[in-house]
Amino acid sequence: MKQLIFYIAALIFIISGCAQIGSLTGGEKDTEPPVMLKSKPAEKALNVKENKLTFTFDEFFGLNNLNAVFLSSPPLIEKPTFKIKRKNLVVILNEKLKDTTTYMFWFADAIEDYHEKNPLKGFKFIFSTGNVLDTMEISGSLKDAFTLQPDPDMLVMIYREYNDSTPINEIPYYITKSDTSGNFKIDYIKPGKYRIFALKDLDANMKFSLPNEKIAYTDTFIIPEVKTETKTDTFKTGSVLHIGSETSAGDTLLNDTVIISEEYIYSPQNITLFTFTEDNNKQYILNSERELKGKCKFEFNKPADNVKISSLNFDLIDKNYFAEKADSGRSLIYWLRNKEIYNKDTLQFSVSYFNLDSAENKVAETDTISFTFNIDADTIAREINFEEFKTEQDSFSHYSIVSTTPIKSIDTSKIKLFEVLDTLVADTKEQKLLKFFRPAPNELVFSLKRPFAKNFFIEALNFDTTENWVQNNYRKNNTVLNCKITDKNISEKDTLKIVLHYDNAFFKNQILKFNDTLSLPLLKQGLISVQRLSADTIRMKFKKAVSSDTEIKQFVTENKNWYKQVKSEESNLLTLLIKEKELIYKDTILLTLRTNDFDNTSGEKIDFEYSKNAIFKFNKQKIKKFVREERDKFYIVFNKPLHSDININSVNFTINNEWYNQEKTSSGDTVKFKITDKFVSSLDTLKISVNYKLLNRYDKTVEEKDTLTLTYKRKRRSRKNRSANVSTGTENSEKLKTVSINIPVKYKILKDTLSERKYNLLYPWEGSKNYLLKMDSSSFTDIYGGLSKKEEIKFKVRKNDAYSKLNIKLANIGKLENPNYITSDDSTSTDSVLLSQLKKGQIILYLSNEKKEIVKTEFANSNENISYSNLIPGTYSAKIIYDINNNKKWDSGKYLKNRQPERVIIYEETITLTAGEETEIIWDL
Repeated sequence: MKQLIFYIAALIFIISGCAQIGSLTGGEKDTEPPVMLKSKPAEKALNVKENKLTFTFDEFFGLNNLNAVFLSSPPLIEKPTFKIKRKNLVVILNEKLKDTTTYMFWFADAIEDYHEKNPLKGFKFIFSTGNVLDTMEISGSLKDAFTLQPDPDMLVMIYREYNDSTPINEIPYYITKSDTSGNFKIDYIKPGKYRIFALKDLDANMKFSLPNEKIAYTDTFIIPEVKTETKTDTFKTGSVLHIGSETSAGDTLLNDTVIISEEYIYSPQNITLFTFTEDNNKQYILNSERELKGKCKFEFNKPADNVKISSLNFDLIDKNYFAEKADSGRSLIYWLRNKEIYNKDTLQFSVSYFNLDSAENKVAETDTISFTFNIDADTIAREINFEEFKTEQDSFSHYSIVSTTPIKSIDTSKIKLFEVLDTLVADTKEQKLLKFFRPAPNELVFSLKRPFAKNFFIEALNFDTTENWVQNNYRKNNTVLNCKITDKNISEKDTLKIVLHYDNAFFKNQILKFNDTLSLPLLKQGLISVQRLSADTIRMKFKKAVSSDTEIKQFVTENKNWYKQVKSEESNLLTLLIKEKELIYKDTILLTLRTNDFDNTSGEKIDFEYSKNAIFKFNKQKIKKFVREERDKFYIVFNKPLHSDININSVNFTINNEWYNQEKTSSGDTVKFKITDKFVSSLDTLKISVNYKLLNRYDKTVEEKDTLTLTYKRKRRSRKNRSANVSTGTENSEKLKTVSINIPVKYKILKDTLSERKYNLLYPWEGSKNYLLKMDSSSFTDIYGGLSKKEEIKFKVRKNDAYSKLNIKLANIGKLENPNYITSDDSTSTDSVLLSQLKKGQIILYLSNEKKEIVKTEFANSNENISYSNLIPGTYSAKIIYDINNNKKWDSGKYLKNRQPERVIIYEETITLTAGEETEIIWDL
């Protein structure tokens, strides 16, 4: 036994060790749902009495949320119990079925195959508890009453016995659900008279029991009917009745044949129900806040149309506050003007409004609201903020400036409006600060790119100043400024922090102002570079001006007068001309420099010493370039000026006479030649030797010889190049740059008559032009002492032809009064005279843009022509509301009052508007 166990264990180990882990691969992926093979009872069976149903499928399956989606018509009070037994679905009924009734069980898409989850879509099962199968059916669709969009997944229920409370207290006799397109069909129902009701069943009890449940209903009875229509089809000889497979022939008629068939037409088929949620919300205060000491905001659950607000612990009179609505009327904001009032820690209000009781009678309600604010902690100086500024402006309207708090006053001298012009110029005349430093304790140097026009002054930051503490000396057309500090206490400070203010004379006498915040420690002297410009010239560059007692030493010769100092334009440059030949011929000269200047830490003068090499690399004379530009002309360019004339000899041709003239240019490094012999000039290629003299490293003359090949090639200008030359002018013309010029313009600014937070800028705007609005800090002051910050707003005025015009011609507006409007029962004849006027109510016409924002609202009660001008091009939609009670808004329905929602009609086509064009549509209702 032990040996047997050992062998078995070894065998298992060997098998498991040799196995490879992987997945089984089969055939093609299963994409088919389960198929019902049989059922007990059978499909559409009669006299069914048992309480258990069994469905057998062709494969194993699972149930996906069947308890939630299962539906029975007529409905079952108790949900059945569902069990899976291998490939069988067993449905156990938990209540007795009604006698002589046809049942439809709807399983939706809950049955799916076990592995791939392919659903059996829309599976339903029909059977009858009587000896006949009921066959009547009705169908229709659900649409949202305001948007007219399909309303899916709603219960659609019908009742045999009906009064107003039936949908509230009883479950329906038959039931179904609307599909994703809002369509519904209730079939297998008994003949009779029914009322229909649709419900978004939020609490799953099949009753209209919650005030926020969406509903739809009709106030008339529905009588299902069926008609039989006889259909006659005639088929000619040779007509194909059946198309066979690839290996079999189809069936064809041998003689002319007449086929008579019967078709059942059920009605009504086009019931349209408009869904809505009743407006049962009572008015109440949703929230209240006091984010600023003078801003009290009351937020309501719906528009506050009949709200009265009174003060309790202070006097609220008109001059003490400013009120405004926000959030489409759902918020009321009280801005308190009186300082004694808004400086209170606590403000108390009573808020009164009306609600409707169950009989829809008005009932007054009052709330007490307290606003608290820590006045002592409110010590921060607040800035005024603005709502988002527009970047595009209409030429026919004012430019609005809207602050977030009410404005008390404005300083128009700090508000400037400019017209912005783009101009092509060779020089942009840009102004900026190039460099700045403090070379001495009492000296400041500033270098500007452009001369300043009027203003240049220094504002002290980290020190106190006296009158005339600094003297300004200008040079180079007001671009370099040497400032002398006259106050000893200031000059002794280690670092001066300042704001430098300056300006720039710009185009058309426009002056731009600038400021830079600078830190100016005492600049330490330093040697930046040593350059040996030539064998006998040395130039040294320092950080700042060089003192006059600077000493320079070298260690090659003992001659103290080995150099001569050459005056330089810049005070920080030191140029030496070497007089000693021994030094001129030296490639490297070691220099030691000592200069006396201010120490950047102590401010006292000290010696600064430097050791640097002045290195010179001898540049040998050579030919740099040679060109034969024409047949009788060529030139030769050397890398540096020649010391004597050059001599040319022919190599590939022979000629006895003098065949050229030469001319040296003023720069001395280029020699031009004119060929005087026609034979020589006729040759395409000239090979010549060039003999010239040069000075070597030690100023001794030596001769050099180079051989050159000069080839003449005729230049052909392409048409493109010729036209380019014509359009651009000379090759050396300056490149033009685009600059924006701000031209100040006169404007008016007025306070808006409806809002204390809004100001309107008045100006005759011109289409396609750009504008710049500059508002300096403190331009606006609000009622709480807040000041505005600096703002610069650029905006563009739309072109005059950038707008569109729309004309809507209404026809047959009076047809809206027909109670059967947009139903199959609407039999009113169309007569433009009789239907040109509404006898009751009005229409509200909304025009919305592609963002679904309402841009225009119009009211009418007759066949009017409504025109819209200055519309932004794009796509629009139009909607009409039949405002039957003239309250200028859409009203929802009320079931117990038998009041349907106000009708909505949507223009079926998208309205596309093009810039500069007028569009006209006729809306025939």
